[in-house]
Amino acid sequence: MKSKKISSKSKRDPLDKIGLMAAEVGLMGALGLVIYVGRNQPSYLLQAMFVLWVSAPFVALLVAHVRAKQWSSAARRTLCWLSLVVTVFSLALYGLVALHPPRTKTGLVFVMVPPLSWLLFAFAGIVSSLRTRRV
Repeated sequence: MKSKKISSKSKRDPLDKIGLMAAEVGLMGALGLVIYVGRNQPSYLLQAMFVLWVSAPFVALLVAHVRAKQWSSAARRTLCWLSLVVTVFSLALYGLVALHPPRTKTGLVFVMVPPLSWLLFAFAGIVSSLRTRRV
């Protein structure tokens, strides 16, 4: 009887693909919403800075997903859940700002969500590394 060799792709958790798709959807959604909210902004430089600022956490998630192939399954699972959480909460907050009537200081959400995402990344990384050391 011949034994079939299982490729590394078939062993991967389907959550990996969901996390990657979440990061991609988050990037596209965040970019669309920041461009929509800033459509009346006369400064193209300010618009470009907001686009870079808002997209940075999602680009970091996408880079992490590319590099995660060598990571432990627990670290990859953490990354996938992190992608889902950051995408859902970011798009929910950006969507609230974009779909409600214009107010002053709408940019505050677009300024504060990326650093909060980075803090969440750091916290998840620390917790994940501590959990893998104990095991």
